[in-house]
Amino acid sequence: MSDEIILEGYYVRSRKSANVCIHALTAMMSLLSAFSHGASARDLGIGESDDKGYVQCSDPGQPYTEGGTVIFQLKRLEAIK
Repeated sequence: MSDEIILEGYYVRSRKSANVCIHALTAMMSLLSAFSHGASARDLGIGESDDKGYVQCSDPGQPYTEGGTVIFQLKRLEAIK
């Protein structure tokens, strides 16, 4: 399954994006600002290339919650100007 969350500047483009889980935002939040401002995924320790990295959801799943572990791919689609 593949859902997209589209960020443009500082905004989640809700009309272009899937619903956003708060656990997903928690997993990404500390990295998104640096990554969206040009920091390399490699330098952030989340990938092997500059423009693509991975983070894991912090939701533990059963028996504690209804969710579970998900891996998110962060991909920068446009060069930072």
